[in-house]
Amino acid sequence: MEASGIEWGGDRPICLVCRQGQLLKRWKRVVIDAGTWTGEDVFYARGMPGTILVSERFKEVCERHGVQNAAFLPAEECFRESCPWEIANWEIRQFNETLAVLQSWNKRDRLDPFIEAMHRLRPQVLANPKLDWIEELRKRFDGRIDAVGDAAAEAQHNLVGMPRPRKV
Repeated sequence: MEASGIEWGGDRPICLVCRQGQLLKRWKRVVIDAGTWTGEDVFYARGMPGTILVSERFKEVCERHGVQNAAFLPAEECFRESCPWEIANWEIRQFNETLAVLQSWNKRDRLDPFIEAMHRLRPQVLANPKLDWIEELRKRFDGRIDAVGDAAAEAQHNLVGMPRPRKV
């Protein structure tokens, strides 16, 4: 648990077998204790509910047979943040990540108006991190901010969930 950077809300986990019992606040990576894995190709990480792990062999079989509905992410890149409000400068990080996502999606400059508006709003967000910048953009663009909403959702996922896995 320490190698994975697991942080619990309250005391340490109650059950040493399932490693659950308290609020799981976050983990920074997935590290498996070699003594707890018996070589299964598909398994759950104890103490990390909902996290399904697979062996390299399983991944290779999927790739070899062209499995289309599987995505794989290296364990060292897996993380989870369940209490983002505890992160310093959370609101500013959300704003910056949303802007970064928009910029990465900006093909043929079609998102330039949103990106420029966010650059103009950034000093206000830095001065007042609680500023509802989405609402400010909604006003500026008469409610037509679907791309910003999509980018904000992607940014939220990037900051608190596991990054979007790469498809096989």
